[in-house]
Amino acid sequence: MDRDGGAVTEEDDRGGARVATLRLTVKRDPTAVAVLLAAILAAAASAQLRTFTVDDEMKLRSIVDVKISPDGKRVAYVVSTPSLAKNEHEAALYVVPSDGGASMRLGETVRILNTPLPAPRLRWSPDGGTLGVLGLSNDKPQVFAIPVRGGVPRALTDAPEGVSLFEWSPDGKSLAYL
Repeated sequence: MDRDGGAVTEEDDRGGARVATLRLTVKRDPTAVAVLLAAILAAAASAQLRTFTVDDEMKLRSIVDVKISPDGKRVAYVVSTPSLAKNEHEAALYVVPSDGGASMRLGETVRILNTPLPAPRLRWSPDGGTLGVLGLSNDKPQVFAIPVRGGVPRALTDAPEGVSLFEWSPDGKSLAYL
């Protein structure tokens, strides 16, 4: 940003899409406001509109589950990305510090329950050291434990018909599930 309170534009490349950011400080100067308005109108006029396509839709991602850790210091979330080639949604688990910072992907080897849409049913263990999630094992949803500090995920259930819901016991030593 310039020292005189003028507008500064920045361009960034995020995931293949160009993102323009306009940051400014306006001193109560009518000329600065007029210049800003002209810049906004010029940018809008030069923007090229096009039809939203299926390919565009397939690039969209959505957050399908979010849980705050018991101590409030971390947030777990699952991002869903549609895959036209596989005819399904691909889900990925992340944890981010609640006070900001970089996200860390966890449990990459677990195929999170994704039919018809991702339904991970995230649950933190009472001690906050493990995330429970519904993942697919032999095409049946089962509960998987994913260590938050890294490590190999492991199946906690092997229910013949699969699991639809689960909860940790208060001491974290057992699960109740349907």
